[in-house]
Amino acid sequence: MKGGVSPLVFFIFGFRKLESLLVATALTATSIAISVQVLTELGKMQSKEARLILGAAIVDDILAIAALSVVTTMVVPFS
Repeated sequence: MKGGVSPLVFFIFGFRKLESLLVATALTATSIAISVQVLTELGKMQSKEARLILGAAIVDDILAIAALSVVTTMVVPFS
């Protein structure tokens, strides 16, 4: 998971460990829209590099959603 320092920062500011992990995980999603806008303005949307950047961002977002769902099940008590 990227942003390994984030849970520590939230913990220092008084969040409990699981709350820190939840907030840090929620903040891992990238902004594909910003990447698309920048690549479009540079005229590079059809390049191999743009496809690589956007493909990696999509995979990263999918993994972030998976990690968030795991962390959410850890934080929310079973009923």
